[in-house]
Amino acid sequence: MKTKSLALTSSLFLGLFFGPPDAHAATVILPVMADTFIISSAPDNNAGGNTLLNLGTDGQGGVRRGLLRFDLSAIPAGATVTSAVLRLTVVRIPFGGPMNSNFKLYRLLADWSGGTQAGNSGAPAAEGEVTWNSRLHGTGGWTVPGAASDAESTASASQFVNSISGVTYEWAGAGVARDVQDWMNEPGSNFGWLLRSDNEESRRTARAFAALESGNNSGTLEISYTVRTNLPPTVAITNPTNGAVFTTGAIVIEASAMDTDSGVAMVQFFDGTTLIGSDTSAPYRIPAVLTNVNHTFTAVAVDREGASATSSPVVVRYNPYPAPVLQIIRSNQSLIIHWDGPYILESTPVLNHPGTSIWTIVPGTPPVTLPIITASNRYFRAVHP
Repeated sequence: MKTKSLALTSSLFLGLFFGPPDAHAATVILPVMADTFIISSAPDNNAGGNTLLNLGTDGQGGVRRGLLRFDLSAIPAGATVTSAVLRLTVVRIPFGGPMNSNFKLYRLLADWSGGTQAGNSGAPAAEGEVTWNSRLHGTGGWTVPGAASDAESTASASQFVNSISGVTYEWAGAGVARDVQDWMNEPGSNFGWLLRSDNEESRRTARAFAALESGNNSGTLEISYTVRTNLPPTVAITNPTNGAVFTTGAIVIEASAMDTDSGVAMVQFFDGTTLIGSDTSAPYRIPAVLTNVNHTFTAVAVDREGASATSSPVVVRYNPYPAPVLQIIRSNQSLIIHWDGPYILESTPVLNHPGTSIWTIVPGTPPVTLPIITASNRYFRAVHP
């Protein structure tokens, strides 16, 4: 059967070259995955198992056309094709005055199956095999027998083939590269090429190229391409600042973000591991509500190709109760103590060292009047209950 799996990685050659910092260039040589020829004089025969790819017009006037297809899965998705070269080697020419001609390559627009039949003119096709009459014998025919009706009308490339055996010919140019790029962009449209002589009216234009089954000199497709590396964005929280303390719970978080190649798609804001909001346009900001004492905010910028970056964390503290201010006024033998806010007054006769003093609540609401104790110092504090 005219099929070769690209799992045979030994048949691939990959060369990397230096390029811009966000891209690299590479070249891959792909073996033909499927090839065959179809014959006007045997329109229901398949030749998918033949070791030769017989193309052109034979000595009896039978027209032979070739079909080729390559598996492009070895090329990274998103690659940009810079050149493509199809190579086929002539291994046999007609006896008795061969006719030279241009062989032209046309992009096929319909699916086909190579088949397994052999013989100089093939053999009766099994169901699903390609023939002159059918893309898939017994299942689907060409719009017009011969496949040309299901190919582009303009050739992707042309190559003059002379009468010397053993020569390897190349079909290249913008058209071949365009076809490969289109197949890369839409893999489901990869039906390969139709290769035919442009002088099918003349006999002995036939040439036998090495086919997949020959094992030697079979067709290859050399593709050069570049792959751009998507650079991640940059992002930083600009408000609030790290270490900020808030006495109100409603704040606004802001971030700056940039992406040099594909652009910023959105910025997400997190409190710890919890997503609290996102913004898709600059300036990137969201409202937030502080509920706990400590909050750790980060911003994640995502570009239009899916790359992301996370900002440095910003830690803020929420303290809705500002430090109280005690006002102590001596009046004769009394102390008048005043403070603002929802605090209670505590006192101790000993300077407050953790674990060594006992604070006791001083009853009353501000202002509190207390007698002066001359025996020792007293210390006061206002604390939130």
